Amino acid sequence: MTFPAYTPAMRRMHHRRKPYVSSRPSPAGLVLISATFNGTFTINLVFDRAIDVSGFNGPAITLIDGPDGLLWQGQNATLLSDVSVRISLTNTGGATGDDVLLTATAASGIVASDDGGTWSGCSDLVLPFG
Repeated sequence: MTFPAYTPAMRRMHHRRKPYVSSRPSPAGLVLISATFNGTFTINLVFDRAIDVSGFNGPAITLIDGPDGLLWQGQNATLLSDVSVRISLTNTGGATGDDVLLTATAASGIVASDDGGTWSGCSDLVLPFG
């Protein structure tokens, strides 16, 4: 029996990499439970869980006070409890309409304190709400 002059190498195996899957789900967004305008330069917002307002962005929140003919914009935020915030408003002009309407963008800076979930905001939400 004749042996080959060399030993053949084993065939190389190429393994495909498994795609990376994040083990952490994205945080759930905040849910607004209630919103009230007291008619004296502030609104109160209550959410479904604890919030953080350290990155608050006032101009992302506007309020149309149609009955009084005023347009308001967010200025400062003060936590009233772990789930509620009072937002002080500044007058930015006139408005018309029959309702009090709150509009807030996702850039408001109101986030959940536990997982950083953001509030997506609202558009023309009639107050009082909730």
